[in-house]
Amino acid sequence: MPFMASAQDTDRSPFRFFLALGLVFLAALLTRLYGIHRESLSFDAFTSVVHLHPQQSVKASPYYDRWRAATGAEACDSVWEYLRRNRFLDPASMPAYYSLAYFFNRHVSQSLLALRLFSVGMGMAVVFLLYQCGRELFGRRAGLIAAACAALSPVHWYYSREIRVYGFLALAAMVHLYTFQRLVRGGGKHWWTVHGIVTLLLVWTHPFAVLIPVAEALFLAGTHWRDRPLLRRWGILQAALALPALAYVFSISYWSPAATPWMVTPSLRHFLGDLLADDILGLSFQFRPDAATWARIVPEAAAHRVVGWHGRIGWVMLALTLAGVLWAIVSAARRRIAAKDAPTTWRWTVLLLLWWLLPPLLLYAASHLWRPCIWPRYTLYASFGLYLLLGAGLAQLPGRLVRGAAVTALLVLYACQQMLVLDAAQDRDWRAAARHILAHGTPDDFIVYQDWLFHRGFLYEMGPAPQVSTYAKTVEGLAELTAFVAGLKTRGPDDPRSVWALMEVGATPVGSDVLESRLLAAALSFSVREFGGLPPLRLYQVRRGQAAPRLSSRDALPEDIFKDCTDLAMAFWWAQDMPAAEAAARRALDFHNDYARAWLYLGLALAEQKKHGAHKALLRATAPPHHDFNAMEFALLSRGLLRTGDPEQASAMAASAVISDPNHPAGYYARAAIEHARGNEEEKQAALTMARRRDPHARRMNPAVILGPEFFVKDRKDENYINNINDNRR
Repeated sequence: MPFMASAQDTDRSPFRFFLALGLVFLAALLTRLYGIHRESLSFDAFTSVVHLHPQQSVKASPYYDRWRAATGAEACDSVWEYLRRNRFLDPASMPAYYSLAYFFNRHVSQSLLALRLFSVGMGMAVVFLLYQCGRELFGRRAGLIAAACAALSPVHWYYSREIRVYGFLALAAMVHLYTFQRLVRGGGKHWWTVHGIVTLLLVWTHPFAVLIPVAEALFLAGTHWRDRPLLRRWGILQAALALPALAYVFSISYWSPAATPWMVTPSLRHFLGDLLADDILGLSFQFRPDAATWARIVPEAAAHRVVGWHGRIGWVMLALTLAGVLWAIVSAARRRIAAKDAPTTWRWTVLLLLWWLLPPLLLYAASHLWRPCIWPRYTLYASFGLYLLLGAGLAQLPGRLVRGAAVTALLVLYACQQMLVLDAAQDRDWRAAARHILAHGTPDDFIVYQDWLFHRGFLYEMGPAPQVSTYAKTVEGLAELTAFVAGLKTRGPDDPRSVWALMEVGATPVGSDVLESRLLAAALSFSVREFGGLPPLRLYQVRRGQAAPRLSSRDALPEDIFKDCTDLAMAFWWAQDMPAAEAAARRALDFHNDYARAWLYLGLALAEQKKHGAHKALLRATAPPHHDFNAMEFALLSRGLLRTGDPEQASAMAASAVISDPNHPAGYYARAAIEHARGNEEEKQAALTMARRRDPHARRMNPAVILGPEFFVKDRKDENYINNINDNRR
């Protein structure tokens, strides 16, 4: 029986009420499904899926190995390996959601769309539980209003479609709240069991989920301090389940503040936007408003006017929201004073206030006292307290007309916020940019992305494709690499091939004007298209003119431009474009003649072309320092030295590959190739066994990359094989 049941639960026919409830669920489902197939991965979603198994259509692509090498996509064979790799990408990741995602990927579907639909299912469960919780605490009308707020919420719409932990966090938090109020009302053993299971899942879902039991503990201490058995049982249960997770959270080696510059302590204005206005665009900084959805139902000019008014609309919505919450508090206080439903109504109001406000307040304080650790999504669940308070307040308004007008106004405002984001990309719109390149480019085009980290996410969203790609660490480097590649990829004035340069608008202090001025100075022509999102992506289709592009002088380029050029050489080498790889490596050496990685790719490219100087270049690559080498590159160096007839140096580099990463198979495959060339079958098989133990299904790498064709020659005294070695040694 609801604690605030009144005429509100009897003055509406069951048919009309359940029709309204059905419309709320339908609105929640349709908004979450609308355009979901167009949704692009966020970078956090990319880190969630990069070590899951891709679809069979991805594996079947002829460009799969190159795509896998460029994105770092390594499918894990066990949930433990998957969780370990996730922790490497994000030390703060917790295992509950990621374990579910892994098993869903292995046993249900490997489709990214299916994983999004999995999140949609969790979001729909949240809407239902909000209704159920509101109905049991304050009456069915209050539950209906709370569910409608969640159904139309931009925040919960967004995270109900994402392949990220936050949809599961919202569901676990909502189940925790529902089972908690059941326990407080005297729930039996089965409710204690469910509450314990959910507590275990919750605290292992997100580092800051432990703030929820803190809010509940304060509630019990302030309102149920006389109920010693309840306090003791609940306290022991939470301590037994939450303290191990809390100890784990304190043991996490977080990325340093310098490595996470986006994590800053918010200004008071931004913090209040997070605290009070998560769903209100203009007051919250989480979302980008767009006129696209409004333009489907009103003229485009009117749609842009609505977007221009979104700040003022937001202030109206905030005023109505706070008024509704205030009325809920006043109504509960009046009922307590009048001894009506006292003290239950007041107690639940206190619980929801703590649930809504306490977690973000604690994180804001921690950000000042410790390090920046607050972001609106970290306390996504706090808004459930707000929705339930709004439902309780508006359901208690006197008079059907006043109540109906207030509820209608609130839902219209929520729908307006939803319309502002429904067709708007809220992350880097990698998907739209990739589809544009595939639709308007040629297989011989080249892609340069202005960020070494997000380049991986873009390529993962694009999928295996014939276009070669690389990244630059600065806008100046982006312009230089674009000009350099445009000079390489030409078949004359009518060459249809392009270089596609992508930069994130506003992501760096240097703007697009610098890129455009440098492209013009290099005598390149270009067209521009911008894709929305946070931050927006600007895509340049660049072509060379009659003359060769003019490259920048050393003084006009970043100090470490030689690394960008070497990465370019690596991209060409993986794509088997050896002349281009050679040219890019030589360009890197023009800037830094002692850079070992540049000598590596120069030597590999020369060896593949059977040109003189390959062995000399590879020997230069063996000279330390090798700060930027990974196990794969040591193994490739070993392979190149073996092919150019230097098994002793090849053996030393294979050993360096194993030392640099004992868990990577590349070094063991390199050792197997060396032992094969020496005719030592026993040692060869031992090395192959070690490699397969570390990568039993060859998912981390293609062994042929290291072993090379010569490994499969039955007679290692094969005449062509020996001739190739002798030619390359010169």
